[in-house]
Amino acid sequence: MDSIAGPPGASAEAVEPPRPVETEKRALTPEQIKALLAAAAGDRLKALYWLAIGTGLRQGELFALRRTDIDLEAGTLQVQRKVRRVGKLGLQEGQPKSRKGRRGMTLPSIVAAALRRHLDRQQAEAATHDASWNPFKLVFCTEDGRQIDASVYRKWSWYPLRKWADLPTDPPVDFHELRHTNGSLLIALGIDVKTVQQRLGHAHAQVTLDVYAHVMPGVADDAAAQLDRFLRNVTSDETVVNQPGDSSEAAPVGRPPYLVKGGAPKGIRTPDLRLERALPPR
Repeated sequence: MDSIAGPPGASAEAVEPPRPVETEKRALTPEQIKALLAAAAGDRLKALYWLAIGTGLRQGELFALRRTDIDLEAGTLQVQRKVRRVGKLGLQEGQPKSRKGRRGMTLPSIVAAALRRHLDRQQAEAATHDASWNPFKLVFCTEDGRQIDASVYRKWSWYPLRKWADLPTDPPVDFHELRHTNGSLLIALGIDVKTVQQRLGHAHAQVTLDVYAHVMPGVADDAAAQLDRFLRNVTSDETVVNQPGDSSEAAPVGRPPYLVKGGAPKGIRTPDLRLERALPPR
């Protein structure tokens, strides 16, 4: 049997097998989200994309949703099951990925509205078929009322849609990245990790931190801009010591009391005047 060669003199036990290369998960940019939803505007399943981006449900959870899982009046959704293909057994429904996978959540109002329109159209569609059409009252089903097979869906719906929306192709955007987009959006919007974990159905908050605690593409600059606006709002002329370009001997503008001789608050040591150089410029 051939063995993996290591440095001269190294034993076989010292040679570590190559580690698999992890593929970085992506989140769609706001522009890509807009392009995808616009491309899906005429799609029979367009509410699927609103729901995927607005809730972060896994594909198998979306395809297993039933009308009884939806409360449009309350604007809520319950995740009770998932569906996946199991070899020769075909499509099989089962429990969510983890115990925390069984969860409820409040829907964004714009997503609830898209879902309401979808269910209204589905009801009209059902009226054109007999009672055997969509017997499990699935929220998303095929045109002939059967459960959606993810592999068939990808070939005939997802692949053409992402091309029409001009989404990245190297590598191509996977449907699961809509879920990652939702988690990334929540983190970027400042939603606490525990809430994000509960909505996504992660078994542990650490999973959420490891996977989604990053900034969406394009949000880093916005974060800097928001910090800049905040600092400008809380920093007035009276708190600025030196103007840009002023020499250290120049008269300071609005020197704080603790930098003025005799002006230090009682009980506070007179500061080093060199600190004034560390204050932010105007």
